Amino acid sequence: MKYLALIYLIFGLTGILHSYEVKGRVVIDSKPVNGAYINVYDQNMNVVLDSVKTNESGYFTLNLEEGTYFFRASYAEKNKKYVGYSGKNPVYIFQDDYIGIKLLPFYDLKIKKSKSGRSKIKGEVIFEGKPLKNAIVYFYLSGKDIKGMPYIYTMPTNKNGFFEINDILPGRYFLVARKKKSEAYFGPIDEGDFIGFFQQNPINIEKGKIYFVKIPVFKKVQDDIPNQVKASFKITGYALDESGKPVAGVYAFAYKNKEMGHERPVSISKKTKDDGYFELFIPERGVYYLGVRQFYGGTPVQGELYGLYEETYDHHIYVENDVKDIKITLRKILK
Repeated sequence: MKYLALIYLIFGLTGILHSYEVKGRVVIDSKPVNGAYINVYDQNMNVVLDSVKTNESGYFTLNLEEGTYFFRASYAEKNKKYVGYSGKNPVYIFQDDYIGIKLLPFYDLKIKKSKSGRSKIKGEVIFEGKPLKNAIVYFYLSGKDIKGMPYIYTMPTNKNGFFEINDILPGRYFLVARKKKSEAYFGPIDEGDFIGFFQQNPINIEKGKIYFVKIPVFKKVQDDIPNQVKASFKITGYALDESGKPVAGVYAFAYKNKEMGHERPVSISKKTKDDGYFELFIPERGVYYLGVRQFYGGTPVQGELYGLYEETYDHHIYVENDVKDIKITLRKILK
């Protein structure tokens, strides 16, 4: 589909960087944590900030320029160490935002030499100290791809929360464990789903070694649609197939920049139901670029349902009031 290629090859990112206030809170078992360290990384996992600490109510405040970041918190007390990541990682900061982090017990990485000379990774997914069955561990080559398609992923964990990959190629990987109540392998994390990050991401796999990891996860307790609370405007519409029938199970997106798919969207709809209806919550007036797709994050893949707003040449819409009943047609990407 030529117009997809044009989206990624022709349009570049533009704009002036601004500083935005990011507030957040760190908790252990819903209790605020005083003195937790907040670490902020860029997409290449270079440290941006590492000196911010939470107050007695567990809150922190920091300022960041527009960009995409990873948020991590750490805390130690009485010989116990805790580490936590924002479930929104990586987060695209383009306005004042809020980041919540739940700290989980820290687990050491264990490594031993492989008698066979092959590289392997074995591990366990844990929820509240117990093995989690039917979780999937995703391996990404880059932190910025964590919301997209993985390089490889495991079979669902067994009743002991166990997973393994044999003959893994040496390299640098980012590990994320997820379990969706819908049993889908891909898509955004919804309320009631589980997510967890390997606490020493990225992991460097060397030839002839076996790696033993534990990945603690937490359950998402509330829906987290970007900017819905701060929304000034709303875009509503319908996802349709080529015959004009509504499409269920897809997501609408609004981006601030033309190069869609290379940053966190300004707004993401809930998954459409049988009527194909979607809602996008927009924080401020301006130009936005709209699309609908089957999967969440990364570059569209072969076989995925994908569509762009076609009423303008570059798929943009200008928002200064609520926009109603737009229609976006999806097609399957063939190559």
